[in-house]
Amino acid sequence: MVIELFSLICGPMIEYISLKIKKLSTLKIEKLILEKTSLVKYEMLENSEFYSDLERFTQEGASKSYDLYETFISIITSLLLLTNATIYIFVINKYYAIVIIILTLFSIYFLNKVSDEQFKIKWGRAEEERKSWYIKYISTHDFGFKELFSYRLFPYFRKIYTFIEKKFIKQDLYLLKKISILNFIYEAIVLLVNFFLILFVVKGILKGTSSVGILTSISSLQQNMQDSIKKLVHDLYSLRYDKKMVAKLNSFLSNTEINRRTETGLELKDINIIDFKNVSYSYDEIYVLKNINFTLKKGQNTAIVGKNGAGKSTVIKLLAQLYESYEGQININKIEFEKYDLTSFLKKVSVLYQDFLKYEFTVKDNIGLGHIEKIDDISKIDAIKQLYCGSIRHISLKTQLGNWFDSGQQLSGGQWQRIAIARTLMNENSSMILLDEPSSALDLESENYLFNNLMDNVKRKNKIGVFISHRIASIKKADQIIVLEDGVIAGIGTHQYLLENCKEYQLLIEEENINE
Repeated sequence: MVIELFSLICGPMIEYISLKIKKLSTLKIEKLILEKTSLVKYEMLENSEFYSDLERFTQEGASKSYDLYETFISIITSLLLLTNATIYIFVINKYYAIVIIILTLFSIYFLNKVSDEQFKIKWGRAEEERKSWYIKYISTHDFGFKELFSYRLFPYFRKIYTFIEKKFIKQDLYLLKKISILNFIYEAIVLLVNFFLILFVVKGILKGTSSVGILTSISSLQQNMQDSIKKLVHDLYSLRYDKKMVAKLNSFLSNTEINRRTETGLELKDINIIDFKNVSYSYDEIYVLKNINFTLKKGQNTAIVGKNGAGKSTVIKLLAQLYESYEGQININKIEFEKYDLTSFLKKVSVLYQDFLKYEFTVKDNIGLGHIEKIDDISKIDAIKQLYCGSIRHISLKTQLGNWFDSGQQLSGGQWQRIAIARTLMNENSSMILLDEPSSALDLESENYLFNNLMDNVKRKNKIGVFISHRIASIKKADQIIVLEDGVIAGIGTHQYLLENCKEYQLLIEEENINE
């Protein structure tokens, strides 16, 4: 009665504590993965192999450490039970005990081979798993549905998705078949050995050298041993897979070579001037920028123009210090950038990337995230909204944007872009504003108004302004215009100077006039 009462009280408590430890340990590792991802070089995020590894870690890695602990405890328990049972049976028939041990060792060996193969298969298909997830993702969300519906693409993507998933099923069944065959052979041999052991004990009873009690004990022990061995083999199989996953995860978390620089340096209080000196940058050994030189000054608006693929967005990413592995020098206030503290630099830069995020949060959060220290400054956020959000400037700051949460309001492409521009200009303490195609979703009139406003803002607040635009008409008032052609600077100067002296600039204007 006392034992039952103790079990009744302790059972749920142990279950609760175990679950709590699992949840907290998993959360801790998930946070480590997120923290590590925030520290890696941006170039790593443009590498598909890295993405595949990261996807595997986020899907499985976080829980594997606790799984490893649970499996280890289970293995110890099984080994203790097996040891006691084996010693008892060894006294009755040592040959049986030896055979069972040998069979178990063989089973573990072959199942470990299958476990290695399983890990190799699952790790190797991470990229295809991402593709499968992506197809399902765009097929089940509003932004993808429209185009898939209009182009009748649902059957096409279903076909690809089904093909990939069937391939996974085939691989999983192949592994399951191997495991099932090994288990069948093992259990068949164990069953046969058990039969001979019982036969041996029965003969002993007939001869008077054994008893029915021993037969009963042997039968019970055989079943317990078989269950323990099955559990042990299964746990060792899982242990090998989990151990490899945890080793990969540890390697990822401890790999400092993929990290961007984090060491502290000089505090950057203001950006007065930036110099690019013979700067080159390459993707997979293909140069997209080649020995470019230019200077950016405070109170100056600089526009960057060029055809698609000329290297415009790469310049923005270099200015934002997303890329570190460039050639040449980038100096801030006549000092190499690497000597400055990165965090102090980021506080002085506001960026609108071409593929900006559409945060499906409230209007307040969407704008306030541009200056996280001021995210609760309602009056400032509202003032920025009134100034830069155009037709939606009267929308409530509490309005939920997008379709994912709380009956949100969806915006047009141009409206999302205006929200993103407002977010970029939220940080009044920034010394430099970088805008990559800030008006790509706006009409010509709105674009001209926006650029005039932005350039006035740069002059008025004495900042460095850098703009990329697909329309030269909108940026011709810039103090200097940099013309890129195949990663090389074809010309630098004012609109009038380039109109008279830069052939590439003249061609860009001609193309623009033809298109319009």
